[in-house]
Amino acid sequence: MISWLEKHFFKIIFLLWIYTLMDLVGSYKYLAFSRREFAFLILAGVLMMILFLATDIGIKKLTLEMKLRGAILLLPLLYLLFAQGASLDSYAFQKRNIESLNSIQAEVLESHQASPLPSPSQLPAVEGDVIPTTLLNLYMSPLLYQKKDITVIGMVYREASLPENQFLLFRFSITCCAADAMPLVVQVDTKNSFSIENDTWVQVTGQFDLDEKDDTVLPVIRNAKVEQTPAPQRPYL
Repeated sequence: MISWLEKHFFKIIFLLWIYTLMDLVGSYKYLAFSRREFAFLILAGVLMMILFLATDIGIKKLTLEMKLRGAILLLPLLYLLFAQGASLDSYAFQKRNIESLNSIQAEVLESHQASPLPSPSQLPAVEGDVIPTTLLNLYMSPLLYQKKDITVIGMVYREASLPENQFLLFRFSITCCAADAMPLVVQVDTKNSFSIENDTWVQVTGQFDLDEKDDTVLPVIRNAKVEQTPAPQRPYL
């Protein structure tokens, strides 16, 4: 039995890699750290492992050096196993420069050309004139949504300096993967005191506005109604 394991040591590792990568794509678990468009990179990894598997003819003796190489190959798999369900949260959010990311430069806002809203047929059905949107849309086209009733999903962050009826709503935007994630954040003013804990996913409905302060403009949602909501399948924008 031991000799069989030694002979097929690396084949077993390659099969574990193939299974793990295919599971990441098939179950959409990779969306916790990468954009949907980059699934082809994981599939390329599957192809690479298949090629390694096909060229591995087995070994006669498993040396200490080979064991160490195998252990190194298994380390990322252990990380993926224990990282299931993990995503960027308020801890990562605090590590960013909130003051600079929480504002829109006034000169940028003045030169901003708002793009047209999507046609009503492209929007989900909602009650009244509330516009469903994302934090990314609010940053990309702030003038477009100013003074309009919107509904948006994000995570809660309670800052000690804010009153009880205010909190920060944030969500990370990624270009490629979680390594380049940047938080998008708006201040939320609720009608009453707010007690939902940090990192809770909520849906906020209220009027979007822009508060001018010095040379910056702060995005804010006023008179907000806050409801807890399940985490989206794609946590990043």
